[in-house]
Amino acid sequence: MLGKLLKYDLKWVYKIIVIYYGLALVFAIIGRLLGCIDNSFIFDVISKISCGVSVAMIFNILINNIIRIWVRYIHNVYKDESYLTHTLPVTKGEIYLSKVIATLITMFTSIVVSLISFFICYWNDGLIDFIKMIYPEISWGIIITTGIVVILELLFLLFLGLLAITIGYRSNHNKLLKSFVSGFVIYMISSFVSLGVLFIIGLFNKDILDLFTSMNAVIGMDILKFLLIVAATIYLVYIILCNVISNKLLQKGVNVD
Repeated sequence: MLGKLLKYDLKWVYKIIVIYYGLALVFAIIGRLLGCIDNSFIFDVISKISCGVSVAMIFNILINNIIRIWVRYIHNVYKDESYLTHTLPVTKGEIYLSKVIATLITMFTSIVVSLISFFICYWNDGLIDFIKMIYPEISWGIIITTGIVVILELLFLLFLGLLAITIGYRSNHNKLLKSFVSGFVIYMISSFVSLGVLFIIGLFNKDILDLFTSMNAVIGMDILKFLLIVAATIYLVYIILCNVISNKLLQKGVNVD
C-alpha cells in the first residue's frame, strides 16, 4: 500500500513540474546550439535570452517542487482527500513516509534536471577559468561540498514546511496562518541555534571566533571547508528532527477540515 501511496504522491507532484523540466531543457539546448553559431548578433542575443529563460525555469522547478509537496500534504492529509486517505489500510506513519520519499525523489530529479540545464547553457573552459580567477584556491571538494550544503538547506526548508503544516493544522481555527507562524518561529530558532553552535565551536578555534569578534576576519579555504561540513551536519540534524517530530505529531491525530 505504501507503494500505491507513493505512486499517487509522485504523480500529483510531477503533473506540473515535468512541464518546467521540459521547458528548462528545451531552452537550454536552443541557447547552446544558437550560441555555437559564430559572428551572428541576432543568434547570440536569442541564445542569451534562451539561456535566461532556462535559468528562470530552473527557479520555477525548485519553487514549484517545494510548494506542490506542501500543498499535496495539506490536501491529502487534512483537506477533502484526507477522508479517503485515512480510510485506507495504512498507518499514519506510512502516509507521512510516502510524503518524505516523494520529497526526496522529486527534489533529486529537479536538482538533476536543473544542473543539466545549467551546464548545457554555461559549461565551458572559460567558466572554470573565471571561477579560478575569482577564487584561486578553490577546489572541486569545496564546490561539491557547497552543492551538498545548498541541497540540504533546500530539504530542510521543505521538511520545515511539513512540520509547520503539521503543527498549524492541529488547531481548529486559522490553520494556515498558524502554519506560517510556526514555520517562521522554528526557522528563527534554528538560525539562532546554528549561530550558537558556531560560536561554541569558535571558543576552540580562533579563526572561527574571529568571524564573531572581528570585522577583518579572513576565511581561508580550510576554514571554509570546515564551515561547510558543520553547516551540512547541522542541516542534516534539522532534517531528521523535523521528520521525527512531524511523524510523532501526526500519530497523535489529525483534525480534518
